[in-house]
Amino acid sequence: MDILSQLGLPEPLVQVLMGIAAYTIVMTIIFLVHKYLLGRRVLEWMWYLMGPFSWLMVLRDATRTKKKSVAQLAKYGVTEIGQVVLDYGCGTGSYAISASHVVGDTGKVYAADINPFALYMVRLKARLKGLKNVETILTDKYTGLPEDSVDVVFMSDAFHDFRDKEGIIREMHRVLRPGGHLSISEDLDRKIPKAIAQIEKTNLFSLSHRESKLCIFNKSE
Repeated sequence: MDILSQLGLPEPLVQVLMGIAAYTIVMTIIFLVHKYLLGRRVLEWMWYLMGPFSWLMVLRDATRTKKKSVAQLAKYGVTEIGQVVLDYGCGTGSYAISASHVVGDTGKVYAADINPFALYMVRLKARLKGLKNVETILTDKYTGLPEDSVDVVFMSDAFHDFRDKEGIIREMHRVLRPGGHLSISEDLDRKIPKAIAQIEKTNLFSLSHRESKLCIFNKSE
């Protein structure tokens, strides 16, 4: 702090910088413990810096009423009691929570994301609502789910952020049952053609329907 003061910086700014430094050190220590002592190797450092601010996503989720969410889920193909669905790139889980009501107690919702803090919120929401059919998966690709175990995979405004898109597509193909489908929506229309090209070039899925920012793919046998 003395060094910062000697630079002639205002005291309030010095305190802010010290706070940022302390926060970074604490979150880095937590990250190292989780990653190397607990073996959670999917974790990335940036999520430990930015992850705690995932609560800001709740503001976005507040615009998704249950009615709107259920209507969007119907477009994804989540419509029946007993379905097993995977919300890949679930964020704080607004769709996953709504999907749990749609599929009922005999169904199952897997909420997968790379952000551990977002998944904490999903679990908190599920616990507060008494939902027993929601399970979170921390992952950057592999889900650990059995082959041919999921009826519908949906990705809401997430596909463009994935690093290993082909690897994730292959994992979605692996977990989807014969006749299952993959639904992808993006926030901008211009992102959809690129997503379609990236998915179809694997020959694992074929486009069956497109509606503006939404496209649905059937699993190839």
